[in-house]
Amino acid sequence: MSVVRRASLLLLALAALACEEAAAPDAPDPLVEDGLAFVAEPAVGRAALEASLVDPTNGYSALRLARYTPDGWGALTAWRPRVRPVTVRDLGAPAPTDGFDDWWGGLEGDALPTDRAGIEMLGARAFTHFPTQVVPALRSILADADAAAAVGLTPDADGRLSHLVWVEVPGGRVEPALTCATCHSDGVAGRPNMAFDLGAVYDLAAQARTPRGRWGPGRVDVTGDGVDNPTAFPDLRPIRFQTHLHRAATVRNGLLPLAVRIETLMITSTGEAWRPPRAVAFALAAYLWSMGDDLPPPVDGAGRAVFDATCARCHAGEGLAGAPVPIDDVGTADAVARSPERGTGRWRVPSLRGVADRMLLLASGGVRGGVEELLDPARAAAGHPFGLDLPAAERAALVGWLEGL
Repeated sequence: MSVVRRASLLLLALAALACEEAAAPDAPDPLVEDGLAFVAEPAVGRAALEASLVDPTNGYSALRLARYTPDGWGALTAWRPRVRPVTVRDLGAPAPTDGFDDWWGGLEGDALPTDRAGIEMLGARAFTHFPTQVVPALRSILADADAAAAVGLTPDADGRLSHLVWVEVPGGRVEPALTCATCHSDGVAGRPNMAFDLGAVYDLAAQARTPRGRWGPGRVDVTGDGVDNPTAFPDLRPIRFQTHLHRAATVRNGLLPLAVRIETLMITSTGEAWRPPRAVAFALAAYLWSMGDDLPPPVDGAGRAVFDATCARCHAGEGLAGAPVPIDDVGTADAVARSPERGTGRWRVPSLRGVADRMLLLASGGVRGGVEELLDPARAAAGHPFGLDLPAAERAALVGWLEGL
């Protein structure tokens, strides 16, 4: 056989192989496979829950282990409410009776889109439209424009107020409700809304100072232990880089544990009256997972060398996060970390990806001026002493590097 003929046959073989590869189906997307399994098989969520709980005896874990079952919370009605955004036109006006829509795009039952883009799109829509907590106290706030401004309800370019929604609830009523974005968007999805003061909503609605009124803007007490121990709204953008969820490192992180975390949060915030569709819970988790794509990665530089010597023992790797650390090692206000509701004896080490524009720092929100205040030896907030004793030039280099994240 001639050299030319051998070359021709080889080219034909390679072309045939290329055609076979082009015709072969794409490899399954693990995210889509996880989502379809989570929606279809309650046992998948249960297994993820059991594997994720650090201390099964604390209140948070014990409640979920007892009730996250097919005949417990699984038997609740999957709520797909129609909503209408709250806008500046609603200030001082009665609750609306029209304009409500099926924000989920007509998906039936617990149907989940079968591609990653569709799942993330559903999650993005749920982030700004699914009512995570119905708050009747907002009615009196929305009746008064000054009160709305006082609690930090700010309009966006379309006139929508802090991603609040009116929602049709069972019984034919319409109530105001929070969405994920109310507390976790300040114009950038996932970044905490430092202006919103949920405690003041309750305080003004009751026309009296209550313990809730002491939280201050950008903070909330979600730990059901009867103790006033608020924490700062977390930055959700780097959530996929975290090793654990909750300030007290209550839950080992992962896409499925995050979906369970979202699902059970919505169940408890509605008084266990209904549950979100599992498709919505998973889509929200996938959307939050995707937020990390937009965060700048760590780069080299003078400040990086200072960081590696000063901070990398805890904040390591691509995510600049790490395993939980003992409470006493940090020395910050620790009531929530020691709570029998969520405590594990340790703090979660937060990811520093995106920290450049994350102004409310430390679990309690004791630092409101970002990394420059955090590393200022004269700051008022106690604890987290790391980096405070650096020479001025090294501290400045570290601040500059962190402000690039």
